[in-house]
Amino acid sequence: MGKFITIKDVAAKAGTSSCTVSYVLSGKKGRYITPEMRKRVEDAVNELNYVKSRNAASLKGASTKLIAIVVPQFDNQFFTRVVSFAESVLVENGYDIIIFNTADDHEREMDILNRALQLRVSGVIITPTDKGDEALAYLDSVDLPYVVADRKTNYSYIRASVLTDNYRGGELAANRLIGCGHRKIGYIGWDSGVPCLDDRLEAILSVYKGKGEVAVEKDAMDFADGYAATERLLKKHPDITGLIYGFNLQAGGGVKYLRENNIAIPDELSVVVIGTPQWSYIGNDFDRIWLGEREIGRKSAMLLLSLINGEAEKDVHLVQDCRLDIGKTVKTL
Repeated sequence: MGKFITIKDVAAKAGTSSCTVSYVLSGKKGRYITPEMRKRVEDAVNELNYVKSRNAASLKGASTKLIAIVVPQFDNQFFTRVVSFAESVLVENGYDIIIFNTADDHEREMDILNRALQLRVSGVIITPTDKGDEALAYLDSVDLPYVVADRKTNYSYIRASVLTDNYRGGELAANRLIGCGHRKIGYIGWDSGVPCLDDRLEAILSVYKGKGEVAVEKDAMDFADGYAATERLLKKHPDITGLIYGFNLQAGGGVKYLRENNIAIPDELSVVVIGTPQWSYIGNDFDRIWLGEREIGRKSAMLLLSLINGEAEKDVHLVQDCRLDIGKTVKTL
């Protein structure tokens, strides 16, 4: 795995010399190349999925000791921790890393992967976007080792993954509130388009089915939208006694709204955060769900190294445990 297609491979496929292939790919006009030969080269490039290298030393087909880590939200502490702990494992094993942020944009994701291939990376750790199946198929088409971190996709050929247990995270949060007597609660979530992230809400609804009521408000994934979603939900449902934030970035904005409007936590409103942003440990010391991002980063790196070294003999798919950390933001009714 991980042997990149070279100009020499393209030349052999097209039945010409490496110099001719290089000339065609350079786009230069000074030397005459027959239309037939140019087409043969272009067809060979497409058939072999050749990606031009930016690194001349890589033209011999050897990969670099470089790993690409592709995350969707670098301003989210969850992913900075994943990167940090993956890096510690990779550096210890003689690899350098390059970090890319897709901003949850699929077109940007595909462009990033193409650039990573140009750099002749040895492997990729990737948290896919909502259309990440195409990205994973692309990595498979060039036979590059990769590990999917955090998010499950519908792509059926994934070789290795280390996933967040989103359902269990939602279940723990809901059980914390219902166990303390909260029968009507709110949920602030993200309309992500990523199916596995909806597992958090599905678990909460399952816990409350026949036992209580869950008011749901969804918005985009950032601080300001968490603020706005909290305001909308509380105006629609002023009688809720508990609130679950499904995502770190929204939670920060939502808690800011509660504080600015003098809504006392937990006396007036109990709060559970799915995730462990740094601010959740100070001040109120929030009840929160630890999702294991440090372990996701570490295990993803170790799994990727095993793929690169040819040590993984079969598909490996891990689901990271999560847990409830009890703080001081849930009141028993």
